[in-house]
Amino acid sequence: MTKPERRLPTRKDAVANRERLLVGAEEYFAELGIDAPLHGLADRVGVGIGTVYRNFPAHADLIRALYDRIVDRFDKIAAQCADQPSGWDAIETLIRRSVQMLVENPATAAVMRRQDQNDPEYQPGNKWGGPILDYVERAKAEGMLRDDVTPADIASIPFALSSVQNLPFEKRREVAERLTTLMLDGLRVHPHDPAPLDSSPITAREQRDLVQAIKV
Repeated sequence: MTKPERRLPTRKDAVANRERLLVGAEEYFAELGIDAPLHGLADRVGVGIGTVYRNFPAHADLIRALYDRIVDRFDKIAAQCADQPSGWDAIETLIRRSVQMLVENPATAAVMRRQDQNDPEYQPGNKWGGPILDYVERAKAEGMLRDDVTPADIASIPFALSSVQNLPFEKRREVAERLTTLMLDGLRVHPHDPAPLDSSPITAREQRDLVQAIKV
């Protein structure tokens, strides 16, 4: 009886395995922390530990690859901001889309912190500083943005709101959208009519339940 011919791995297989590892690593680190052992990641993804180390010889290499995925996501958000008709619209797009991205990808902040520790000279995010400054200046000239708001304020807000990612999954998006709207209203020149909130406020009991359910 003729033995079945063994299929050799292809470049396409290697690319697919690398992508599976990156997707799995984001979920794995979000759940177990940035220093969770890589053999657990291999088990989670369903590959051998050798496959992990062929793609990422060191933990820092995996962090760098995850960080570059984050940069790509922010680049896409930056492109959307650049297409907006006004400085204020660009700021609102930046904050709303960044909060959404951070809430949907809970390992983001931890990956960014670790990458900065691993290689503080690697700063691709510096390219976003100029556009954010431009949006701030334009929004102030439009009479929409408070005069005391700085580009650093705008860049910090998504990360301040991203703690919503620790809430139970089914409530994250709703709470994030509501708090983002409230935060944006605080940035605007006053007086102005309050922006409508799309969701109902949570009750005091719901708030207690959410706090008790937070992942730590």
